[in-house]
Amino acid sequence: MALHDLYKKQKDDEIIVWTSNDPEHEGFSVLRDYPPGCGFLPVKKPDGKNDTKVLIKTGFARSAVKDNKVVLFVDAAKFELYLSGRFRYNFEDTSSPTKEAVDKSNQSPQPVPLQDHDRYIYDIKTQTIYDTQNKKEVSTNELVDTIYKLHFQTIRGRKGVILKGKITAQQWVCGKAVPKMEFGLKWFNQKCFGKDIVKNKDDWGEGLFRPIPHARLITLYPHTVPFFESTTQISKMAVFWISLTILVGYYLLPERWALDSVSSIAAVILLVFIFDVWLPRAVLVLINILIRFRMWFGTKKFHFR
Repeated sequence: MALHDLYKKQKDDEIIVWTSNDPEHEGFSVLRDYPPGCGFLPVKKPDGKNDTKVLIKTGFARSAVKDNKVVLFVDAAKFELYLSGRFRYNFEDTSSPTKEAVDKSNQSPQPVPLQDHDRYIYDIKTQTIYDTQNKKEVSTNELVDTIYKLHFQTIRGRKGVILKGKITAQQWVCGKAVPKMEFGLKWFNQKCFGKDIVKNKDDWGEGLFRPIPHARLITLYPHTVPFFESTTQISKMAVFWISLTILVGYYLLPERWALDSVSSIAAVILLVFIFDVWLPRAVLVLINILIRFRMWFGTKKFHFR
């Protein structure tokens, strides 16, 4: 018996069984109307029926099954029937909802998509589902009804407002705050240390989804000068900071800076490493920390229970 066989169809429910030959997943979806008076106004079809429904997905990844047990993923989200397989509404299409109906729906309080990927454990052998939150067995109908009710409860109420606030904050942090901080650090590295980050043309995800290797941090000509008479090039900004450090040290700490020639060369080499290597790389480390944080926080799912 498959997972969808455990669900007893309710009135007006539309059941979509996932294809049985799917090698990766097993499960089913339920399309259900939003309850009247929930605050959200579904988009109406020209015939007056709801074009917007709640889409509830329940299933599991076959690869995650261990000892005939697997954690179910349960999702609930707003779903527009007309947009299924389409990019946008065609208001000239007689089967499409009108622009007024779409605008009216968009102006009403909106539900929040919910995901629960760690609460329910499905025992394939005994055909039972265990609710780890309430410490009891539940039916597939109870599972679907629970996330259905939670979904439309996000439209109004204190918990719904808090959840929307968390999601808004997440979008602001990952979409605006962190990118601005990354840009500021890159600007700081360029202006203060003369270092640029060369983009990897073969990997567009580098710096967006993955940290930037230190090898990408270089000083581009003509912003370099040779280090003494060697072929090694250092940033002109590094030369500036080295010179400033030596000048300040000479006047503020005259006795300590009375070094012999060997010690002076060693001090200069150390300062080169500090201003041309270590500090720019430290800034790059901060940039990579922000990239990792953005990836972690941007994929964080907030629970609503």
